[in-house]
Amino acid sequence: MKCPKMLLLFAAVALLAGAVNALTLQNYSFSPATLKPGTSGSMNLVLQNAGAEYVSGATLTASGTGLAFTGSIYVGDLGSAGTTNLAVPFVVKQDAKAGSYAASITIGYVSTAYATASGASRYVTLSVPYTISTTTGIEVSTAEISPQTVSPGDRFLLTVNFRNTGGSIYNAVITASDSFSLDGVSRIEVGDIAVGESVEKTIPLIASTSLSTGLQSAALTLTYDDVTGAESTEQLLLGPVPISEKTPAIIVGISATDTNPGSRTQVVTSVTNAGTTALENVRISLQPASFFVPLEYAEKSVGRLDVGETKDLLFAIGISPAAAPQYYSVSFNVSYDGGRGTETETKALGLEVRGKTELSASASTNPTPITTNGGSYSLSVQVSNLGDATVRALSVSIESPLIRATDTDYNYIGNLDVDDYSTAQFAIITKQGLTPGNYPLNVTLRYKDAFNTPHEENHNLQLSVFSPDIATLSAKGGDNTGWLVAILVILAVGGYAVYVKVLRKKKHATL
Repeated sequence: MKCPKMLLLFAAVALLAGAVNALTLQNYSFSPATLKPGTSGSMNLVLQNAGAEYVSGATLTASGTGLAFTGSIYVGDLGSAGTTNLAVPFVVKQDAKAGSYAASITIGYVSTAYATASGASRYVTLSVPYTISTTTGIEVSTAEISPQTVSPGDRFLLTVNFRNTGGSIYNAVITASDSFSLDGVSRIEVGDIAVGESVEKTIPLIASTSLSTGLQSAALTLTYDDVTGAESTEQLLLGPVPISEKTPAIIVGISATDTNPGSRTQVVTSVTNAGTTALENVRISLQPASFFVPLEYAEKSVGRLDVGETKDLLFAIGISPAAAPQYYSVSFNVSYDGGRGTETETKALGLEVRGKTELSASASTNPTPITTNGGSYSLSVQVSNLGDATVRALSVSIESPLIRATDTDYNYIGNLDVDDYSTAQFAIITKQGLTPGNYPLNVTLRYKDAFNTPHEENHNLQLSVFSPDIATLSAKGGDNTGWLVAILVILAVGGYAVYVKVLRKKKHATL
């Protein structure tokens, strides 16, 4: 009978041993990381059930030197290998002394590790270290901003006064945020500041290019060690810094004479110092674009540029033959050394690529030729686009002392592409009493170019009129020009025959 009793005893001891370390502390942290008198925060715990039993009804209480905790916190149930996160609130007492301490954490719970039917209450005590730092009173004031007005992207100097009205601080440094970054350095050393001491520091800053205009605060971070060696961090808002629209220090202008597709031209680039200080080492580079090819080195040096001074540069480019007539964007990067160091500005300007327009016109009638008897005809005016740019809203109008239009002397064609042609038809009646000969036909072409600029061209053509007997010598068809050539040939042959006959008569008379 003794053996079973001994086995039960060993089993009870084993259960008790497993229950002793059921709840363990896996991790902890304090928020805020630096504890100062008069501040509130929380102790953040990660608890784990490291035992094989089931923990239920767990309740936590905490205490610590210089800390005031508010009652107990209900943790709840936790199975084997389970974890839970707890935030235990507290307040650092006003009279708390600086130093390093350990908070005592007591957790009571019911464990199934006991043989009793309802379980039994157990307690575990944990220790969590923490440090209370001395109270520091840092009064920060802005002494000067130079220059007084700052534009986005500008460099400027911010002079700041630090006054320590609390405990001594050591190894103080200043770092900056994205809106106002430190110029040329990653941190500004402030050093040690004793109680009651004032320190003045000039901080070089760069204003972000994304800043809005108006009064802006420069957010800086002050980091230091207190008398216990604990590191503390304070956020500082300095200024205000007046942010204004950026005034360009450089003005760039461009012009070009021949900008037709496929042409070689020189872009005249004028660079003007519009700022208030002289600029050194001014350089301008032509950025690539799809519609042209640089024909020489694309970066050139201007040198020194005094206030208000303008210098011209020439960039040789070849315009693509496939470039359609329109406005294209040409970008330049301008770099210079000024009072704020080396700066670069991008200038985008418009360059007009103009296509050469060249229109030709010819006229013909049906039936042909025109005779002195008068009658009705159809006049065709063919317009061809021989240039390298499409013309828009093309219209044709006619005027001649020979004819009168029976419907309209105006005909609308519309767009006419490069290497294309179109014909305008007019119904006409020739006037009575005409004599054979050539009569003027004034053709007026009106159109708009790619830039919507209206143009007007006058083409002086001719219409030929023949007598009916001459007209019947040829078959119907053809145009006036063909008839004129045929008639001139007939007249030439007839004239030659008359000449020969007369000459022979003279010779016989002499003999």
